[in-house]
Amino acid sequence: MGGRIVTVAMAITLSLGTLLPLLALPALPGALAGEGTVALKLGGQYCNFYLGDVKKALMKVPGVKGVSFDKSGSTVVVTEDPGKVSAGKLIRTIRGVHGEAWSCDAKKAD
Repeated sequence: MGGRIVTVAMAITLSLGTLLPLLALPALPGALAGEGTVALKLGGQYCNFYLGDVKKALMKVPGVKGVSFDKSGSTVVVTEDPGKVSAGKLIRTIRGVHGEAWSCDAKKAD
């Protein structure tokens, strides 16, 4: 019977050793964490030089949780609370980012 107790104790130890590292993981991104994404194609004269301004403007939109760009700066991916932000609102926000000699535009990515 002593061997059986050792076997059960080893099984519990192995289970905890497998599960505990998973508990330390940060919250999962995307749908599992209750988030959605909207991808928008950027355009406009010199807009790719002002991505910081685009990000700052988008982060002010209620419901937006994050903003990232592809390497070329031609596509922006907005992480948002599902149903809280419309693509139209994001596009209008991006179109509001402009200066005297530059402007930004956006449309839904394919």
